[in-house]
Amino acid sequence: MFVMHCVAWGKTMGSSIEALLRQMSSAFATDAFIALILAVFVIALYQAEKGKHSQFLEYAPGIMTSLGILGTFVGIVIGLLAFNVDDIDGSIKALLAGMKTAFITSLAGMLLSVVFKVVDAWRFSPRRDQARLPDQVRPEHILASMEKQNDKLDVIGAALVGAEEGSLIGQLKLIRADSNDSNTQARRARIEFEEKLWAEMRTFADILSKSATSQIIEALRQVIHDFNEKLTEQFGENFKALDASVKKLVDWQAQYSAQVELMGAQFEQSAKSLDLSEAAVQLIATECKAIPASMGELREVLDVNQHQIAELQRHLEVFVAMRDEAIQAVPQLTAKVEQIADQMAAGAVGMGVILAEKTEEFDTFMTRSNVAVKEMALAVADQSEKLTVEMSGAVAELTSTSREMVRSLENSSKTVHEQIKNATQEMSESVQRETNRALGGLEQQVKAAVERTGEAVNVQMSALDRATQQELERVLSHFGTSLARISDGFVTDYERLTKRLAELSRVVA
Repeated sequence: MFVMHCVAWGKTMGSSIEALLRQMSSAFATDAFIALILAVFVIALYQAEKGKHSQFLEYAPGIMTSLGILGTFVGIVIGLLAFNVDDIDGSIKALLAGMKTAFITSLAGMLLSVVFKVVDAWRFSPRRDQARLPDQVRPEHILASMEKQNDKLDVIGAALVGAEEGSLIGQLKLIRADSNDSNTQARRARIEFEEKLWAEMRTFADILSKSATSQIIEALRQVIHDFNEKLTEQFGENFKALDASVKKLVDWQAQYSAQVELMGAQFEQSAKSLDLSEAAVQLIATECKAIPASMGELREVLDVNQHQIAELQRHLEVFVAMRDEAIQAVPQLTAKVEQIADQMAAGAVGMGVILAEKTEEFDTFMTRSNVAVKEMALAVADQSEKLTVEMSGAVAELTSTSREMVRSLENSSKTVHEQIKNATQEMSESVQRETNRALGGLEQQVKAAVERTGEAVNVQMSALDRATQQELERVLSHFGTSLARISDGFVTDYERLTKRLAELSRVVA
């Protein structure tokens, strides 16, 4: 029943407050609360100046702050009551006015409270402290002070030595009992903890000792597996590339050896041709040794028959011109051979083709030389026949002029014919000897060129072998260095793992 009355009274009071606040404007509420705060501030200053109502002076700052806070809530309530959701634009002004009242009243209350505290502490508080001191110390003042001290000492002694639980001795006993109980429990708990900890440490040590070996083996297996995979990934492509390069190098060496064998066969064939030419020229030189004796015998006949000798001289000049042409051809042949040697030394790649071409040219030149020699021999024979005819005409003329000289001339003509024939043969042999000499020089130059070519090929093969060996050594050295570095890293990791396991074992122990 009482509760229902209280609820009804609360509703009535709430309705009354709401009606009052609806009728009150925000500006009026602001002015009213500021006036109340100023009134409290002025009254507190007046009472402090008079030195009266000290308790009111202690509560005055709190009253001003509370009035400011109350004004804050009143302003907020006035703004909310004036706010209409259906007319937001029209009611927003009343809401903002309520908010203004709230902040202004709170600001005024706190500001005047702070100002009063400052003024009171600076001016009025020293006056009150001085006013509390008596003007003269009388015996009754001392007696009252001593009685107060005795009362306080009695209270302190009762608190120290009393039999109650609230006394200091009772509290110390309780603390000691509690401390003994706590120590006993702590000792028991510590013993149980040590036993459990020791059991757990033993179990952990057993598990660690059992699993350490398997973990190390598994870790080593994993490290070796990773090492093999990384080694395969790192050096697999290099080995493949090196294998392909070595295969290409072997194929090239096989091709190059075939070319070298072909060049050797061609060199042997050229050497055989030169040997045959040398034998032929030596035979010609042997046959030409009889020329000086024949020329001595012919000199006596030529002294008698000057006009035949002049005619023979004319024909011999033709032979000399032919010989000069052959001699002139020898430097050209030498220059050609030198050009061939230079071309052979220029590059080892086209050596086989160039050598084949120069060999064909050499064969052609030899063929031409043989043809030229044969033509020269035929020309000498023709000239000999012509000379024979002419000499026969001369014998006929001599026969007609002197019969006595016929036989001698006939004999002389036969002798001259034989001698001219021999001289022609000797001249042919001399030409062939000169040709042989030129061919001998050519053979030496060709052999020297072949030897230089062989030396160049050997030098290139040696350089190629050295380069291949150096490259293989470099690759293998790099591979060995990388493998050693990886092995060192593996050993370092294994040593670090071993040290960690040893430290863990020492910690467990």
